Amino acid sequence: MFCGTPSYMAPEIVVKKEYRGSSADIWALGVLLYVVLTGVFPFKGHTDKELYQKICSADYPKLTGVSRQSEHLIECMLTVDPDRRITAEQVRII
Repeated sequence: MFCGTPSYMAPEIVVKKEYRGSSADIWALGVLLYVVLTGVFPFKGHTDKELYQKICSADYPKLTGVSRQSEHLIECMLTVDPDRRITAEQVRII
């Protein structure tokens, strides 16, 4: 049974692959950070299918008006490949 907000779903969840909770949580935190800094969600679509396509390709508007460090952190958090996505320990260091 699906439960949650699609806008926060990591690509591996969208395509129904097995996933590690920590990697999916980092993605969701990246979405949240984007929203906090910009006031809008990074991924939008007129349909769920369009939304999911944007999530799976990390197709979001580039950040403007934020520090390069914040931009870099979000890029690392919204990395499609969960094996290449930044970890919670790495987030602490940045």
